[in-house]
Formats: sequence, structure tokens, C-alpha cells
Amino acid sequence: MKTSLLSALLGMLMSVACLGLEDGLDFLSGIPELRELSLKMSEDELKTHVEKHGLYARKEQRKERFDYWVLTPAGENVHVGFLAGKCTGIQRMQPIPKPLIKEHLGAAAYEAWMAKRSAELKDGANRSQPATDSKLTTTP
Repeated sequence: MKTSLLSALLGMLMSVACLGLEDGLDFLSGIPELRELSLKMSEDELKTHVEKHGLYARKEQRKERFDYWVLTPAGENVHVGFLAGKCTGIQRMQPIPKPLIKEHLGAAAYEAWMAKRSAELKDGANRSQPATDSKLTTTP
């Protein structure tokens, strides 16, 4: 029994190591769209990541700092903070049940996000292009 538990634990550790996750970010390992996030990334790299994976992002300014709320279509979400363009932290939030995402975002924002995702998948859009602030929802 102890051997199988140890094997399972080693398997988990090896899979996290193979994914290249940073120390402290293992909570992102089970979320494919978020597992590449890094404390070493710049704000522009986050924007590129959001576009590449078709995520919803809301940007808020708090004095000299910027916070992004990033949401996956499955309801997984994180807050990512930046100061002077450098990441200050990533915090996983309670997942939003998928049927409640539209209500949480508001119908117009949800429909716009889904239409954009659908168009990108349909057109085979090049998702390697960096995002611009105009593609993100900004809250004053």
C-alpha cells in the first residue's frame, strides 16, 4: 500500500516537473490554458497568452499597479498582478460553475467573448500575435 502511494506521489511530482511549472505555481498544473503562466512573465507576455488561448481577461488599474482577472471557458480563473510591467503574483480563485459564467460576466461580454473565440477557431486565426489593451476589458 505504501509503495503505491509513493509511486503516485512520484508520478505527480514528475508530471509537474515535466510541465516546467515554477515553484509555487503547481496549482495551475491541472488547467491547460493557465499552466504556462509564470511569475517571470511580463504584462505583454500575459496579453499574448490570453490571445493565444482565447481567454477572457479584465484589466483593472489600482494606483501604479495593474491586475488582470483571467478566465477560461471552463470557469477556472486567476488574478495576475503587475507593477512596472513585471508580474507580482498569481492567485487562483474559486472556479465559476460553467452554467453561471454568462451571468457572472454579463450577457453582452459573454456573447462577445464567445463570438471572438468562435471566429478565431473558424478562421484558424494566428494566435501568436500579441494582444493589445483594446482587446481586453478595462475597468476604471
